[in-house]
Parts: sequence; C-alpha cells; structure tokens
Amino acid sequence: MPTVNPELASSMQACTDREKLPIGLLANPRSYKNSKFGIDALLRTEFAHLDVHRFEVSNRAQIAAAVAQLRNLQAGLIIADGGDGTVQGVITETWHAFGAGAMPDLAVIPGGRTNVISGDLNGNGTPAEILRKIMHSYCMEQKHFIQQRGLLHISLPQAKDQLAFLISAGGLAAGIESCWKLQKKMQRLGPLRGLATPLWVVFKLLTTLPGQPLLNHRLAKVKVDDQVMPDEDFQVLIATMNQNLPMGIRPFWGDSTARDSIRFSTVTAKARGLWWRILPMIMGWKRWLPQHRGYASVNADTLHLQLDESIHIDGERWTLDAPSSVQIRVSAPIRFVTASSRKKHSAS
Repeated sequence: MPTVNPELASSMQACTDREKLPIGLLANPRSYKNSKFGIDALLRTEFAHLDVHRFEVSNRAQIAAAVAQLRNLQAGLIIADGGDGTVQGVITETWHAFGAGAMPDLAVIPGGRTNVISGDLNGNGTPAEILRKIMHSYCMEQKHFIQQRGLLHISLPQAKDQLAFLISAGGLAAGIESCWKLQKKMQRLGPLRGLATPLWVVFKLLTTLPGQPLLNHRLAKVKVDDQVMPDEDFQVLIATMNQNLPMGIRPFWGDSTARDSIRFSTVTAKARGLWWRILPMIMGWKRWLPQHRGYASVNADTLHLQLDESIHIDGERWTLDAPSSVQIRVSAPIRFVTASSRKKHSAS
C-alpha cells in the first residue's frame, strides 16, 4: 500500500467536505522537468482518491480542449504544470473559456526548464513540494497563500488577446534568440548548456566596440499612458507584472511599491556608458541611469508598442507581421493559490 502524508490526507478530506472539487491538472509532458522526472508517482499515491482530472497538453489546441472540459465540470482549481509558455497558455485559455468574472482559482507547478512564473508566485521548491503545498492551501482555505494578481492584458494583431507576466522586445528579443541558438549548439554538453547565456553575454561585452550598440536593436515606437517616447531604436524593452525575478535582478527603477501597474524599462540604441551601467541596469540603481542618456523606467497603466519584428511573451517567441501594433494594459485581478505565503513576497 502506498504511504500517504497524514497532513495532506486531512487536507484532501477537507477538499471533499467543502465541495472544492473537481480539480484540473494540465501537464506538458515535453516540459523539461516533467520529461525528466514525471509527476505520475505523486498522483498515484497521495491524490489517487481525489477528483483530480489530469490532462497531457503540449500545444494550445490541447490546452483549450482540456480547459473546455474543466469548464463543463465546473472545476474549482486549475493547475498548470510546465514551463512559462505552458503556464501562460493555460492562464489565457482559462480566461477565455470561463470569462473574467467567473475564473476558477489557478496554480502553477514548475515543470519546465524556465519557471519564472512559478518562482514569482511560489518561491523555491521541487514540483512535488509545491504541488503538496498548493493542494493543502487550497483545500484548507489558507488565505495567506492566495494572491490576487493583475496580469499584462495583451492585444495582438490577428490573434486573440493574451494574459502574461512578462514581455520583452527590441534588441533584447534578438539577444534572447541568439542565446537560444547557442544553447541548441551546446545541447550535447548536457548541464553545461546552462552556461550558454552567460557565455553569450561575456562574448558580446568583449567584442562590442565602445559607443556601438550591444544588441541588434529592432525598431519600436512606444507610447506610455498616451505619451510618445522620443526614441525609436530600443536595445532593451521589457514590461512585467512580476514581483520577483530570477537571481534577485531588478531591472526596473520606477516606483517599486506600485503593485497594480506595469513596470516598464527601456534602453535606447543611443544609450551612453552601457558597459559600466550593465550592473546598475540589472539591479535598478536609479542614480546611475539618467534618462537623458538613453535609460528610462516608469510605472504605467497602458503601453502601445509599434514593432517591426517578434515579441517574447513569457519566454515564448511570437512572430508578428511588420509593422505590428501591440497594446498592453493591466487585467482584472486573477486568483492564484500558491505554495508561499504572500507575507513572504516583496516587490523586486
């Protein structure tokens, strides 16, 4: 007989008593951690007797179909298990299927290689640990583990609106794609492929002449709250609703206490002193980043981007026709059940 954690067993019974079922778990089997470790063993033991509906999803069509079934079942909690792209897809498809006013609770398990969303919501932990805490928090109705979060509401040309945590564009998107290519070349090196990004950054720093753009910038016209930014060539263009980013980086130096607005930072191709401002830019040290030298960071209610090339939404590349108009605003709050008390969260 499988061993069942007593504390979890009592919380699972509470789920049944409080009629908080069914629960949906959408897992991407191709996501890095899922393909390597799996989650089946955990479900077969501690959650086997619960009304948990598990779906394997590896593309948007499968996600949409699974969410439609969970809507018909009137699921109270939907858990996204995968990398940031899978999580973003589950959140968006749930939002479209249920409607903003009737959303179930959502939760995130870090099943991918890139888990910025889970890190922001849950903090650190293995997928199994985070799943246990989420289920316990949900079933026991622990209010300190509920986060109400507005997300980026993105209107794209010729595509349905998306909800997301983070967007990058301009030269930063080109830089990310260059890192992906290097990672692919280093794939045979196993764990060493994780060095691709720092190696690429060091290479660019060493081979870029002073006064030249560090990144291959892409044309982008930007409006922030209907005010046009004067420059058009952006090395870095990043917007987020995240409160915490990996490795403690804080590439925003606007109002760090603002929780219900978009945090938005840019660096233009004409930025001066980019070499020695790399660390202040990453850590958000405002006094080293003068706007008249090409650095800007603001809190905004709306953004309007006119882009000539792709945009990255939660780590996934979206190819757009040129030029494309992308509008971004803050969504209505979404309820997330997390593995970390909101008391522990602080703005980055």
